[in-house]
Amino acid sequence: MSSATITAYCTRDDLRQWLVSLMTTSDLLAFPMTLETADHTVVADPTQLVLTIDTFRIYLFPRSAMPDPLPRCIGEVESRRRGWISCDVGGVRDSDGIRVLTQSTISGEDFDFEEVHPARYVRSLKRRLAKSTKAGVRAVGTDVVYKPVRYTEAAVRLASEGVQWKYDLTSVPSFEPWDLGSE
Repeated sequence: MSSATITAYCTRDDLRQWLVSLMTTSDLLAFPMTLETADHTVVADPTQLVLTIDTFRIYLFPRSAMPDPLPRCIGEVESRRRGWISCDVGGVRDSDGIRVLTQSTISGEDFDFEEVHPARYVRSLKRRLAKSTKAGVRAVGTDVVYKPVRYTEAAVRLASEGVQWKYDLTSVPSFEPWDLGSE
């Protein structure tokens, strides 16, 4: 068994581009979960993938792993058992008058006995993102650094506009880019 995870501060547009890239290069389908509807549908055409403010999770899987029937709610998905990639969608939200950028996470876990190996797809994307993202964030006001967490230039622009980076809307610490060159 092996696993791979990408954790990043990025915009929904950045994340959408990464997911479209995975869908295109690996012939994957997307299954977005939103708060606005219980009628979830599979997206086969990568150009049709939309991440709204209500999209909180997206699953990616090979066409051969299409379930019948589709899960109706998140509790029925069982992404690990099915060998699906799971993506928690972050993005900019307002929290008590403060603009917050929450992190996004893409993860996959391989099991030797399964035909689908989502960690391979995630590792492949991670290698490609190494060129277009930077690694390392620091908890504001501390020396605590999280080297594996990545961020995009768009996230840096948002921070320069006063948007706080947080794990989620309820977390206390804020994060900022950590310059690996100053180590």
